[in-house]
Amino acid sequence: MLKDPTRNAQDTGVRQTGLRELAWFVGLWAAGVLTVTVLGGIIKLFL
Repeated sequence: MLKDPTRNAQDTGVRQTGLRELAWFVGLWAAGVLTVTVLGGIIKLFL
């Protein structure tokens, strides 16, 4: 079997997540939670 030159010896098949991707994930997750919380509060006020 030919070795893939783009893979490291320590690479187990899972792509290493960069700090930028992790920051995007955390930021978007927090924005989603905040949006749901705010919308839930607004709906509670008016219903």
